[in-house]
Amino acid sequence: LNMGELDGDGVRIRRVGPGTPAEKAGVKDGDLLIKLDGAQFNDPGRLELAMAERSPGDTISVVVRRDGKDQELKVTLA
Repeated sequence: LNMGELDGDGVRIRRVGPGTPAEKAGVKDGDLLIKLDGAQFNDPGRLELAMAERSPGDTISVVVRRDGKDQELKVTLA
C-alpha cells in the first residue's frame, strides 16, 4: 500500500499494488483506512509496525471508508 497523509478519521490510501493481499481483500485506491484490528488508524507508520509483528498467513481486519460508507475487510498476509 502506498499511504497518504492523515485525512480526517484515518489515512488515505493512494495506491494498492496489483496482486497484493490488500487488493485481493478488496482495498481500493482512494479508500480511507480507519481501523486496523479494531484500533483507530491515524498514522501511516503504524501499518509498518503492525506488519512487522505478524507473519505470512496471518489475517488482519481493516476498516476502510469508501463513498461515505465503512466496510470491514479481512486481509491475509502473504
